[in-house]
Amino acid sequence: MKKIWLMSIPVSLLFVFSFVVPAFSNLRGWKIDEFLIKDPVCKKWLVLEKNTTKQFGAYNNEGKIWEMTKDCSSLFNCQFGWDAFLGNPSADYAEFWGDSLSHTEDKEWGENAPIWKFNEDDAVGPRACTAAPLWNFKDAATLIAKTINTPKKIETLWCGTRDSSMKDSPYRALWLIGAKDQADVMIKGMALKPRAESKCAQKHTTMFLAVADAWKLSKAQNTEIEKTCLAIFQSTESHDKANVGGCIRYLGRTKTTSSDAVEFIKNYMGDSQQKHEAARALAFMAVKDTAVKNEWLKRVEQNKREKTVNKKKITWYDRNFEVGIGVVALYGMGDSTGEKVIKDYLGWDKTKKELTNPNGFKMLMTDAPFVADSHRKKLAGLIGGVFKDVVKLAGVKSQYDTYAMLAAVALVQLGDKAGLAHVLDILKGNDQNLLRDLFEYIGETPDALGGAAKGLGYVRVGKDGLTEKEARQIIDTIKARFKFWSNSNHKHSGLKVALDIEARLKAAK
Repeated sequence: MKKIWLMSIPVSLLFVFSFVVPAFSNLRGWKIDEFLIKDPVCKKWLVLEKNTTKQFGAYNNEGKIWEMTKDCSSLFNCQFGWDAFLGNPSADYAEFWGDSLSHTEDKEWGENAPIWKFNEDDAVGPRACTAAPLWNFKDAATLIAKTINTPKKIETLWCGTRDSSMKDSPYRALWLIGAKDQADVMIKGMALKPRAESKCAQKHTTMFLAVADAWKLSKAQNTEIEKTCLAIFQSTESHDKANVGGCIRYLGRTKTTSSDAVEFIKNYMGDSQQKHEAARALAFMAVKDTAVKNEWLKRVEQNKREKTVNKKKITWYDRNFEVGIGVVALYGMGDSTGEKVIKDYLGWDKTKKELTNPNGFKMLMTDAPFVADSHRKKLAGLIGGVFKDVVKLAGVKSQYDTYAMLAAVALVQLGDKAGLAHVLDILKGNDQNLLRDLFEYIGETPDALGGAAKGLGYVRVGKDGLTEKEARQIIDTIKARFKFWSNSNHKHSGLKVALDIEARLKAAK
């Protein structure tokens, strides 16, 4: 039995209440137990009787639910969830997931903040969120959105008493189930400031901004996001600074027309923490600005090296992200310097049968997906021209398995099906390290930004990308290979990739 708060209870009643109302709330005030003991959802799933062999407030399903909750804090990480992913979701739990999201409303029981009704279960909310794309349970989007529709809910339901942030859980779930109709609630939730004393990170903001461009939100919704991001850009608070990269990514991918937003992004080009994302955003937007173009040229020239061998001048460039994104940006602007360096990076020695500039090749593959739309297909064609030669050496010549993987993911991130076959070959293969790296590039972590980003981090689908039939080949191959992966991390990663592709297919319709 947990301790209850006794400050307002007469001493003469302490003994009585310690037996009559065994508390299963670890928040202030014993009255919450009297409130929940009458609740129909709690009655359905919890032990609410005294003098039983079971703990008051525990799940009453004869251990079945308890066993699942013990093993699965996230359904992406356990057999129960994996079975659902492979097409066998247990029907016994469809109702349970929706009820798991039940919570008290603001001030529903005095001045206390909202809490989960199943509040003995620390993972109840996040677990139900991971169930949403696997079970597709009834009213999932509405129920999840209801947990983030007030400031108190965001700060208490998704932070808990340990200040551990789980705010990204409902946002990720809504993204994965394609709940675009809940975008207004999500946008409003990003603009809410955390309570002053909170150490609970605003993880939901960057999570949402890293993927929301796929939803093609309305002008009004984009305006609200711009307002939030402009406030974040001007803030000195650490919780806002952590989301600058997410704002830059979203505003870049949606080609913001806000002059202030563009100026902020240009300014972040000189920021050690944000220059990666700022550079990529400006490259994709193909900002027609002489100062920006000159900055690209300067960075490329600063990393240029030359030497003469047998009276022949050889030119190369330092391995530096500023060169990679710089030449991609210049290329998208139609500048000859960008095209010249890109062709150098894609050089192939027909005699030695090898890349002439492997380091440059690797840099280009990481940043190629950020090229301006006007040059996307052309750049994919240039990469495709050398791709077949690189693939032939994969697994034969040192490092070429990595080069081939990077080229394949660059192509599918650019929306070119030429890279699809090799992606499928890696999924079917037994190179564990290559498989791990592949997952990171095709959807496991689309919200990894800056220096941690794996290119765009996802497969481009729809009008400017892979067709649904092509994209589903990746999903189907992951499911076919799933049982053969003994590494649970690979199962977790593969599942997340498949769900992200599904979400993008929904968004593209």
